Amino acid sequence: MCISSQDSKHLFGDNANSSFHVNLPHQMSLEHDKWQVALSSIQYPSKVSFQHLLHNENDFFLKVYMRVGDLVFKNDTITLKEFNGSTSKQLISHIEKAMKKPKRKYTDLVEVKLRKNGHLRINYEIVRDSELKIELSPLMAHVLGCSSMEDRRWSWKEGYASQSPTIDLPFPVDLERIRSSTLILETDLVSSSVVGDKKVCVLKLLSQNEDRLDMLCEHLDFYDLARTSIQQMFFELRDHHGSLVKFEDEGNPVLLNLLFKKKE
Repeated sequence: MCISSQDSKHLFGDNANSSFHVNLPHQMSLEHDKWQVALSSIQYPSKVSFQHLLHNENDFFLKVYMRVGDLVFKNDTITLKEFNGSTSKQLISHIEKAMKKPKRKYTDLVEVKLRKNGHLRINYEIVRDSELKIELSPLMAHVLGCSSMEDRRWSWKEGYASQSPTIDLPFPVDLERIRSSTLILETDLVSSSVVGDKKVCVLKLLSQNEDRLDMLCEHLDFYDLARTSIQQMFFELRDHHGSLVKFEDEGNPVLLNLLFKKKE
């Protein structure tokens, strides 16, 4: 059976390539314990986009904390909610400009530069009788090139001459690190199973190949049908973060080929 994400757009106006209902022209009546279904192939409309993930302020941020004298720490926060670029150079340029905005109080004490080798350099200056802290969110640290999730916070106090005013991150800045290598196809045709710490109705785990927009499933994973009568089907494509997938070009549909067989 061939399924398109645009098949029932006239009935389900909210259908999208990553989440869609399909209404069959005729109801399928199958014996519950004698039929199974598998995905035999899938075709994507374009490469999967990851830019929308960067706009989540809870996942991607850089904070600069400042304490002067006995005052409590105050902070400036840089997010990527307005970032629309696709390269490391554009990302660092966006952070640089955000740090220099007039409303910022403390980020002008910090300078970020993309070095020729693609690594990020962070320079800072300390105000008298002050303490400065920089914190990256885990995903921001992953993209910017930190060596581990623990190595994403730095703190300096005025008067500590041994502290270097420069941080060179060990790995190159790379936006591709957040691109999902695996997509998850979920459907209400099958019962839920445990994936990680969640129960989801998984039909197929799909390995991403950036050079191909179609995938022929060499190994067919058959699952028992969750119900005997099928009039409507629901499908979702999610990345390994659990977010619904977005494609760089949403103009064409996602195409699925399903294979039904009697249970042996």
